[in-house]
Amino acid sequence: MAPSRHDITNSALAKGLFWASCLALFGLLVGCRGAPGGLPQTQRQTPEEVLRQALTLLREAVPSQATYTNAVQQLNTYLSLLPPGKINWSLSEEVKAVARELTAGLPPRSIKRPSGEEEPFTQEYQIRTLEQLAFDRVDAGYLNRAFLFQDAVEELLEDVAPIPREAGLALQRWQRRFAEHAFSWCMRQVQYEPNRGAYDSWPAHEVLRRGTGDAEERALVFLALLEQTDLVGCVVLRPSAESFADSPLYSYWLTGVLVGDDLLLFDTARGEMLRQANAMPLTLRQLLREPQLIQFLPESLRLTSDVLQQLRLGLFTELPGLSPKMKQLEEWLGEARKVRLHVNLADRKQRLEQAQLNIPIIFWRDPQRSWFPSLTIARFVVNPLNQPRYQPRIVVETDYQGRMRVKFLDGPIVPRTYWTPQWAMEIAERLPPYAADRLFRTFDNLILRVRTEPGGPRDLLVRGQVLQALAALEQLERDMDEKLATFYRRMGGDFSTTGNEDPVLVFRNKWAPEVIRLYQQFELRRAQTPPGTRDPILTELTTRIEALWRQHTATLYYLNYDWATPELLEQIAYLTALGRLDLAIHLEMRLPEDPSPARLEEVKREYETALYWLKRYQALMATRSRRQWERAVAHLLPLAERGALRLHARLRGEHPPVAADALPYLLAAGKP
Repeated sequence: MAPSRHDITNSALAKGLFWASCLALFGLLVGCRGAPGGLPQTQRQTPEEVLRQALTLLREAVPSQATYTNAVQQLNTYLSLLPPGKINWSLSEEVKAVARELTAGLPPRSIKRPSGEEEPFTQEYQIRTLEQLAFDRVDAGYLNRAFLFQDAVEELLEDVAPIPREAGLALQRWQRRFAEHAFSWCMRQVQYEPNRGAYDSWPAHEVLRRGTGDAEERALVFLALLEQTDLVGCVVLRPSAESFADSPLYSYWLTGVLVGDDLLLFDTARGEMLRQANAMPLTLRQLLREPQLIQFLPESLRLTSDVLQQLRLGLFTELPGLSPKMKQLEEWLGEARKVRLHVNLADRKQRLEQAQLNIPIIFWRDPQRSWFPSLTIARFVVNPLNQPRYQPRIVVETDYQGRMRVKFLDGPIVPRTYWTPQWAMEIAERLPPYAADRLFRTFDNLILRVRTEPGGPRDLLVRGQVLQALAALEQLERDMDEKLATFYRRMGGDFSTTGNEDPVLVFRNKWAPEVIRLYQQFELRRAQTPPGTRDPILTELTTRIEALWRQHTATLYYLNYDWATPELLEQIAYLTALGRLDLAIHLEMRLPEDPSPARLEEVKREYETALYWLKRYQALMATRSRRQWERAVAHLLPLAERGALRLHARLRGEHPPVAADALPYLLAAGKP
């Protein structure tokens, strides 16, 4: 039987680059949380050497796109070399009970799909994978998350004084200061986006790199950051409107951080720590004791006294954090990489109970989203709804005449349909999906490299490596200028073999009709050829198609740069402004008690540079209808303006006393 239209991506042309790269990275990690896999061992490698290689990968200061996948493969190779029974990763009954609670919304027993594969979103499957003697691609995603937030925490800790050694008021002041500093950083990095439509919630590290999120997603980012510290964070849950007396449901309200025997409260929608009229923090204990203090909350968050008595404190973590394998890996990494991989939720629950806030503590799960929040990485990896993640998703539609057409659905990262010209989209819609993607490969990669790729400018920025991020952005701008100069200088010249004709016109008017015709012949012939049969006509068509692509490689490459330029300019302006502001805040937080004028001038200069880039962003986007970072810039501008004024005042000798736990960059000029 001839293959169906939906099998089009398995054609001879599609298998080349796509499956080669996929097999290189994921071939040994089967399914969502598949069977054990690893790299082949050479005769000269001992198990210890294989483990050392894996740990070396994980200790990289600047990871690459393949770091965590390759590390997981190496770890699986090491495990496959050990004698049976040497490692036991069985869950304790206590941890198993926590895992069951976090996954209680899933079907309890294993389910087989019609294809014969096991459904990953069942309790039995998820708990079994926590105990398996192998790492999988969900574990790789969890490692990505943990190392990203550990790097961020390490930089933020440098901004505050050393942690007091003994418990007491000094430690509580330090915790309060660090909690607010970390929260402010998260809110700067993740722009508030109140409504994301039908998209799934992304895991915290992906939200952080994406740079946008609703109140709930911003809370995930903040709490993931706190997991890399000794502070206990939780969500404060309110009764949901869909609740019944015999079946209560709870929804996200605020985020809390335990300091002493009380909870600091944070509003992730507004991006602020809750305060009273005297600017002192408003804590949960105070709110329960004096319900009239609810007036200091925005109207949308105000609750009645009765509802306040029905609150719950919710604890959670990504499910791989409960696994013994993460505890073992944390021990293998040792002091050389102080990342926290294993999460003891029972201990965190006990610490909250000891505060005696008289509020029940539960393990948070959303009854309406059985996978949320502890399976967001698994959900992101499996993507059962086939939602756009980074690149646009391709759909094949049939019109009323039965003709098949390719359509693109843009995701939140790559706005392909917004920036590429209509004539290019019309060409793409007449090509098979795998061929249509080739038209925009450089366009997609340029944007993904900036926004999401580990080791890219955005990734470096959220890791706290601000100077490296700024240098990467400067290099990108130079490279873009060079490519555009070449493109416009040679518009009427010869990129490949087009003589003196305009290569873009040749591409549109000659190459496109010819390649569309050849692909149509190829698909028709392939549908008529029995699977597994060698057809010389298919081989000839493949050769001719590839020759056409090679002929206009340069034209397409420079066109993609031209299409991506407006998007890249926006990202460069915004990320540079954000990086400069972060750098100014880091410098101000690290000023000594009596800084020299030169140090103060350095900080002032950074605030002024941040202000310049923020205004440059506004000028750049003034005539555009699509402004991705408009809300973020509106939030950052006052910070930069106040910072410049405050440092200018300090240079004049005006420096009023500041509370020990206050953050200087949140103060207005001249105000304590």
